[in-house]
Amino acid sequence: MEKEYRVTYKTYYNDRLKQTNFHGKLMYPLYVQVTFDRKSIFFKSFFFDLFSKPKYAARIAGEVFGPDVKDIIKKEESLVEFIIDKDRDNFSLDLFKIEYAYYGRDLPDMMEPGFLEYLYTFLHDEGLPYLAERF
Repeated sequence: MEKEYRVTYKTYYNDRLKQTNFHGKLMYPLYVQVTFDRKSIFFKSFFFDLFSKPKYAARIAGEVFGPDVKDIIKKEESLVEFIIDKDRDNFSLDLFKIEYAYYGRDLPDMMEPGFLEYLYTFLHDEGLPYLAERF
């Protein structure tokens, strides 16, 4: 009879590292720990890095409002749970790392450079080069 192993995870603030700027607030970076078969991996949260970028902050009346860290933790946990559920029958930490990198990608971030090149060309073709130079 083969022993069945549980997969557990937790998100935590890594207070062993230097605090980082998160939209004007200093806070420790968010990390994730995944444990399976008595082995653990630790890695920096993809969503914490992603939502730390200035484009994910709202500027209203001179103040900067970044996303709520609780929402980032929920997104991180839902991604981890999705990968664990998807690979429940053949789970391994190596497979988890590969799929975390794959499913955690930000598609708008990946498509932005190509879209801006297209927009630049389009505006020039339409006779609006002064608008194209803003991008």
